[in-house]
Amino acid sequence: MSANPPQFPSRLLDRYALVTGAPQGIGRAVAIRFAQEGAHVALNYIGPRAAAEDALARVQAASAARGHEKRDHVIVHADIGVEADIDAMFETLLSRWPRLDCLVNNAGFQRESPSEALDVETYRKILEVNLTGAVLCARHALAHFVARGEGGNIINTSSVHQIIPKP
Repeated sequence: MSANPPQFPSRLLDRYALVTGAPQGIGRAVAIRFAQEGAHVALNYIGPRAAAEDALARVQAASAARGHEKRDHVIVHADIGVEADIDAMFETLLSRWPRLDCLVNNAGFQRESPSEALDVETYRKILEVNLTGAVLCARHALAHFVARGEGGNIINTSSVHQIIPKP
Protein backbone atom coordinates (compact mmCIF):
# COMPACT_ATOMS: atom_id res chain seq x y z
CA MET A 1 0.00 0.00 0.00
CA SER A 2 1.29 3.44 -0.94
CA ALA A 3 2.11 6.00 1.75
CA ASN A 4 0.93 8.80 -0.54
CA PRO A 5 -2.75 9.74 -0.47
CA PRO A 6 -4.68 9.18 -3.69
CA GLN A 7 -4.51 12.05 -6.16
CA PHE A 8 -7.75 13.59 -7.33
CA PRO A 9 -8.31 16.11 -10.08
CA SER A 10 -8.48 19.71 -8.93
CA ARG A 11 -10.05 21.35 -11.95
CA LEU A 12 -11.30 24.31 -9.93
CA LEU A 13 -8.21 24.88 -7.83
CA ASP A 14 -8.33 28.37 -6.28
CA ARG A 15 -11.46 29.38 -8.19
CA TYR A 16 -14.21 31.29 -6.38
CA ALA A 17 -17.79 30.10 -6.84
CA LEU A 18 -21.17 31.25 -5.57
CA VAL A 19 -23.97 28.68 -5.48
CA THR A 20 -27.47 30.05 -4.84
CA GLY A 21 -29.98 27.80 -3.12
CA ALA A 22 -27.13 25.72 -1.74
CA PRO A 23 -28.37 24.11 1.50
CA GLN A 24 -30.06 21.14 -0.14
CA GLY A 25 -30.54 19.10 -3.28
CA ILE A 26 -28.70 20.05 -6.46
CA GLY A 27 -27.22 23.22 -4.91
CA ARG A 28 -25.61 21.30 -2.06
CA ALA A 29 -24.31 18.63 -4.43
CA VAL A 30 -22.78 21.27 -6.71
CA ALA A 31 -21.20 23.10 -3.76
CA ILE A 32 -19.69 19.85 -2.47
CA ARG A 33 -18.32 18.92 -5.89
CA PHE A 34 -16.81 22.37 -6.41
CA ALA A 35 -15.11 22.08 -3.01
CA GLN A 36 -13.75 18.64 -3.93
CA GLU A 37 -12.30 20.20 -7.06
CA GLY A 38 -10.45 22.86 -5.05
CA ALA A 39 -12.78 25.86 -5.27
CA HIS A 40 -13.61 28.39 -2.58
CA VAL A 41 -17.39 28.12 -2.26
CA ALA A 42 -20.06 30.56 -1.07
CA LEU A 43 -23.34 28.86 -0.21
CA ASN A 44 -26.36 31.13 -0.51
CA TYR A 45 -29.39 30.33 1.63
CA ILE A 46 -32.74 31.79 2.65
CA GLY A 47 -34.25 29.14 4.95
CA PRO A 48 -33.07 27.88 8.32
CA ARG A 49 -29.47 28.78 9.13
CA ALA A 50 -28.95 25.28 10.56
CA ALA A 51 -29.47 23.77 7.09
CA ALA A 52 -26.92 26.18 5.62
CA GLU A 53 -24.42 25.39 8.38
CA ASP A 54 -24.91 21.66 7.76
CA ALA A 55 -24.25 22.16 4.05
CA LEU A 56 -21.18 24.28 4.89
CA ALA A 57 -19.84 21.51 7.15
CA ARG A 58 -20.29 19.00 4.30
CA VAL A 59 -18.49 21.33 1.89
CA GLN A 60 -15.61 21.82 4.33
CA ALA A 61 -15.32 18.06 4.91
CA ALA A 62 -15.36 17.34 1.17
CA SER A 63 -12.71 19.98 0.62
CA ALA A 64 -10.47 18.64 3.39
CA ALA A 65 -10.88 15.04 2.19
CA ARG A 66 -9.32 16.09 -1.12
CA GLY A 67 -6.46 18.03 0.48
CA HIS A 68 -8.00 21.47 0.07
CA GLU A 69 -8.15 22.45 3.74
CA LYS A 70 -7.27 26.12 3.24
CA ARG A 71 -10.31 27.15 1.22
CA ASP A 72 -12.55 30.03 2.25
CA HIS A 73 -16.00 28.46 2.29
CA VAL A 74 -18.77 30.71 3.54
CA ILE A 75 -22.53 30.88 3.86
CA VAL A 76 -24.35 34.03 2.71
CA HIS A 77 -27.95 34.81 3.52
CA ALA A 78 -29.97 36.44 0.74
CA ASP A 79 -33.46 36.07 -0.66
CA ILE A 80 -32.86 35.69 -4.39
CA GLY A 81 -36.31 37.18 -4.93
CA VAL A 82 -35.23 40.50 -3.37
CA GLU A 83 -32.93 42.79 -5.36
CA ALA A 84 -31.47 44.51 -2.27
CA ASP A 85 -30.52 41.10 -0.81
CA ILE A 86 -28.77 40.16 -4.05
CA ASP A 87 -26.90 43.48 -4.10
CA ALA A 88 -25.75 42.96 -0.49
CA MET A 89 -24.73 39.34 -1.15
CA PHE A 90 -22.46 40.31 -4.04
CA GLU A 91 -21.05 43.27 -2.14
CA THR A 92 -20.22 41.00 0.81
CA LEU A 93 -18.58 38.34 -1.34
CA LEU A 94 -16.60 40.73 -3.52
CA SER A 95 -15.26 42.54 -0.47
CA ARG A 96 -14.24 39.21 1.11
CA TRP A 97 -12.84 37.44 -1.95
CA PRO A 98 -10.35 38.73 -4.54
CA ARG A 99 -12.77 37.80 -7.34
CA LEU A 100 -15.68 35.62 -8.41
CA ASP A 101 -15.08 33.03 -11.12
CA CYS A 102 -18.37 31.18 -11.26
CA LEU A 103 -22.01 31.79 -10.41
CA VAL A 104 -24.35 28.82 -10.14
CA ASN A 105 -27.92 30.14 -10.39
CA ASN A 106 -29.66 27.31 -8.58
CA ALA A 107 -32.15 28.96 -6.21
CA GLY A 108 -35.73 28.13 -7.01
CA PHE A 109 -39.12 28.49 -5.46
CA GLN A 110 -42.35 26.62 -5.87
CA ARG A 111 -45.39 25.94 -3.75
CA GLU A 112 -47.44 22.82 -4.17
CA SER A 113 -50.98 23.65 -5.13
CA PRO A 114 -53.31 22.81 -7.97
CA SER A 115 -52.64 25.22 -10.82
CA GLU A 116 -56.19 26.53 -10.75
CA ALA A 117 -55.73 27.45 -7.05
CA LEU A 118 -52.38 29.23 -7.40
CA ASP A 119 -52.65 32.68 -5.82
CA VAL A 120 -51.12 35.73 -7.47
CA GLU A 121 -48.65 36.43 -4.64
CA THR A 122 -47.20 32.91 -4.93
CA TYR A 123 -47.00 33.31 -8.70
CA ARG A 124 -45.12 36.60 -8.27
CA LYS A 125 -42.69 35.02 -5.78
CA ILE A 126 -42.01 32.18 -8.24
CA LEU A 127 -41.17 34.71 -10.96
CA GLU A 128 -39.09 36.89 -8.61
CA VAL A 129 -36.89 34.00 -7.48
CA ASN A 130 -36.79 31.68 -10.47
CA LEU A 131 -36.52 34.28 -13.22
CA THR A 132 -35.80 37.81 -12.03
CA GLY A 133 -33.43 36.71 -9.26
CA ALA A 134 -31.41 34.59 -11.65
CA VAL A 135 -31.14 37.52 -14.08
CA LEU A 136 -30.09 39.93 -11.31
CA CYS A 137 -27.45 37.51 -10.01
CA ALA A 138 -26.16 37.02 -13.56
CA ARG A 139 -26.05 40.79 -14.06
CA HIS A 140 -23.84 41.21 -10.98
CA ALA A 141 -21.57 38.34 -12.01
CA LEU A 142 -21.28 39.60 -15.59
CA ALA A 143 -20.45 43.15 -14.46
CA HIS A 144 -17.68 41.72 -12.27
CA PHE A 145 -16.36 39.44 -15.04
CA VAL A 146 -16.24 42.33 -17.53
CA ALA A 147 -14.68 44.76 -15.04
CA ARG A 148 -11.83 42.42 -14.17
CA GLY A 149 -11.32 41.48 -17.82
CA GLU A 150 -10.84 37.77 -17.19
CA GLY A 151 -14.30 36.42 -17.84
CA GLY A 152 -16.08 33.83 -15.76
CA ASN A 153 -18.83 31.24 -15.87
CA ILE A 154 -22.52 31.27 -15.15
CA ILE A 155 -24.36 27.98 -14.75
CA ASN A 156 -28.16 28.05 -14.66
CA THR A 157 -30.08 25.09 -13.30
CA SER A 158 -33.78 24.50 -13.71
CA SER A 159 -36.52 22.27 -12.44
CA VAL A 160 -37.87 19.11 -14.00
CA HIS A 161 -41.15 21.00 -14.20
CA GLN A 162 -40.13 22.39 -17.59
CA ILE A 163 -40.85 18.94 -19.02
CA ILE A 164 -42.95 17.31 -16.29
CA PRO A 165 -45.99 19.45 -15.60
CA LYS A 166 -46.95 20.21 -12.05
CA PRO A 167 -50.59 19.36 -11.18
